[in-house]
Amino acid sequence: MNKWLRRSAFIVVLTMVSALSAFANNDEDKGMACRDDWHSDRLLSHCEIKEQTVPAAGAISVDGRQNGGVSIKGWDRNEILARARIQTAAPTQAEADALAQQITIQTAGAKIFANGPETRRDYFWSVSYEVFVPRRSDLSLTAHNGGISISDVQGRLEFTAVNGGGGL
Repeated sequence: MNKWLRRSAFIVVLTMVSALSAFANNDEDKGMACRDDWHSDRLLSHCEIKEQTVPAAGAISVDGRQNGGVSIKGWDRNEILARARIQTAAPTQAEADALAQQITIQTAGAKIFANGPETRRDYFWSVSYEVFVPRRSDLSLTAHNGGISISDVQGRLEFTAVNGGGGL
């Protein structure tokens, strides 16, 4: 291999490693996305993702309420970024869209949860969370029919998952 070709190959490899490293260290890895297959029966679905940034103040509480999972990721900022994936299903697209408008995400202090209408036959909703918190945070997490995952966080961790897994 001639000297020029080796140098070119080295530069290409170095560039790829740098790009992968930058991608891997992105604090805001956007892992949350809408899925078309959320409700697989005859109902039509709606999905949207809402984001809200709030100041970090004391212990952080996230309640997935009914049918919601919680993913917590530590980052190097002194604020909380809460992403909420709202998913609804109803007999018509207009009803699924309207149901999503009835769901509100509450972020009072460092308490994050959703409010919405009662689930009834053929009208379903869920909210799952991806929350970025300061790496040193105390957490209280609850999920029903959804899992809990926590990464890159140190502090007092309390979590309960009903019908869902958990991972640290």
